[in-house]
Amino acid sequence: MPELDSLLLADESKDKFELTGPGFLFHEAGGFRYRVSHLSFFQVNRFLVEDLLQTVVAGAKGEATLDLYAGVGFFTLPLTKAFKRVVSVDANLAATRDLHVNAESAASM
Repeated sequence: MPELDSLLLADESKDKFELTGPGFLFHEAGGFRYRVSHLSFFQVNRFLVEDLLQTVVAGAKGEATLDLYAGVGFFTLPLTKAFKRVVSVDANLAATRDLHVNAESAASM
């Protein structure tokens, strides 16, 4: 399928995953570009992503904030514009790797 960018398939007969493509996709929201790996979490309703982001970060500002269950940094990155310090927490290793890449990418913009 030429339209397919990346696919992670669970092959239960071999008890392993098979990967086609780079293993991640990109999504843009709020002026940021997010890398989202197959095992990471990202907001699933693409029609509400911008509104959700704006609602959460609107008027937010201060010294420090926590982004719990931060995922790939969907709220973390915009919050860095309004807070001096942002602490992001997530137990999903794939998501934290994406967050690290996304934060480095945002810092170089």
